[in-house]
Amino acid sequence: MAEGELPHPGWAPGKISKSRERPRPLSDSRESPDSLCPRCVPEIRARIIQGESDIKALLQGGPGEIKAEIVEEMEGS
Repeated sequence: MAEGELPHPGWAPGKISKSRERPRPLSDSRESPDSLCPRCVPEIRARIIQGESDIKALLQGGPGEIKAEIVEEMEGS
């Protein structure tokens, strides 16, 4: 393989495209990322496994989701 050329895996329909050739996501997730509460999510999963809650609560309700915002600070600010 020539330098700078990306591989063509057997499972792929063609060569892997370079990052500049890939389509961008519809929304830029860096602007408003979501995170999951490390305490809430295991509690919710446990209630589902124990039959105390329905899986729909996890899939549709978004429990444990934490909205976040990335803030860049300039050096020296």
